[in-house]
Amino acid sequence: MEFYDRKPDIIRAVISQPDLVLFTTLHGIAKILDRHGEALRCRLALIEDACYKIYRPKVAKNQVRQTWQAVEAIRFHPQREDICFSTDIRHGIFDAGTVVYWALQILMWLGFKTILISGLDMTNFNQPRFYETDRDKLPSWLENKVDDLVMPSFSHAANVLQQNHIRVVNFSLESAVPETIFEKVSFDEYFKNQ
Repeated sequence: MEFYDRKPDIIRAVISQPDLVLFTTLHGIAKILDRHGEALRCRLALIEDACYKIYRPKVAKNQVRQTWQAVEAIRFHPQREDICFSTDIRHGIFDAGTVVYWALQILMWLGFKTILISGLDMTNFNQPRFYETDRDKLPSWLENKVDDLVMPSFSHAANVLQQNHIRVVNFSLESAVPETIFEKVSFDEYFKNQ
């Protein structure tokens, strides 16, 4: 929730758009209403981390399969007990250290058949993000999670999405996410062929 605390200008710009639906957690909704309620014009959609639901006990990594095995919408990684993908976000969303993993679960549930991703580089973690400068850069812990969590999770997501006939296109040609996970196509090339 550090983003909500440190980037209020971006939050206000997003929530002031009446044609937008913002998927966020209960903590995010509370921060929006407390700090920017008068600017709220978009619709809010409540989402939850499946392992950290409000008013429910935390689900430990070693308890994920046991907790969720009876739910058909949850797809388990074949070798990892701690990696899941939800095809029905009403059960919760599984985290993999990056908002992109959350977005993939939401977009599948919404029924998208093609998902276009821009900015999924997974490199240059010491550089400011597109909305930052060196002066106001937020810390990133993603670099420490890439090999152990992010890449295996993306690989699992790619398999689930492919099984459901959903195409994922990564516009970041220099991305550390290999093309064996998500197809890489330049933005210009993709739209030239549409």
